Amino acid sequence: MGLWIQNFKQALRGLRHQGWQAVVSVVGLAVSIVCLTFSVNWLWTETHYDSFRPGYKDLYVVEREDSLEHTESLLYRWGDRVSSVLGEEAMVGMYRYQGGRERVYLPGRPETVFYAQELSASTEMVALLGCRVLSGSLEEVAAADNRIVLTETMARKLFGRIDVVGEGICRVQGGEQSLYTVGAVVEDCRGKSNLYYDFIRPLWVGDYERNNVHYCNFHILLRTSHSEQTERELSRIDPEEK
Repeated sequence: MGLWIQNFKQALRGLRHQGWQAVVSVVGLAVSIVCLTFSVNWLWTETHYDSFRPGYKDLYVVEREDSLEHTESLLYRWGDRVSSVLGEEAMVGMYRYQGGRERVYLPGRPETVFYAQELSASTEMVALLGCRVLSGSLEEVAAADNRIVLTETMARKLFGRIDVVGEGICRVQGGEQSLYTVGAVVEDCRGKSNLYYDFIRPLWVGDYERNNVHYCNFHILLRTSHSEQTERELSRIDPEEK
């Protein structure tokens, strides 16, 4: 105990004689702790995107870029070839590059307008991502041309409830207005995600034809527990592609 008191007194004398040095040391230590905290938080976030999804380690993204004249055949036929080659070894879904948020509102009620993040994707994506369907049917969404899938939060924001299958929604993009019917409501993203969205709408080749775009990116999302075998099977589709 006496030794501890002696060391404490020496520390106080040191502060009186070298106060500025002590202040600089304390500030430096505090800044270092803050920087370390931010670095660890950044590293954790970057390595745990979509970790809240069931079996997230089995999710893989395949990206393909090609010219506009090949878009239709690649978007559908290449995706079908992936499904046929992989068979039951993997689940396959397709989505396009995400742009900015879109304006949405209830038909005849422009005062309800707000901005929401869309994802243009196949309905298989919902099952791939492990999203729980709270209302409606994904099969009906896939079978129709104008059905969309809402998240729980967006459904409550627009209608105040989640049992909204059959209700209409207006979407505005670049001055053009589209009317959709709600086909299903799914649970929200529960954490950091590479694919954040408020609603999912059908995947169309026409998405790439606006603004005179001459090339496009589209993605195929795979869920497989046999990654090496899946990679070998994918190499059979386009041997010259990496």
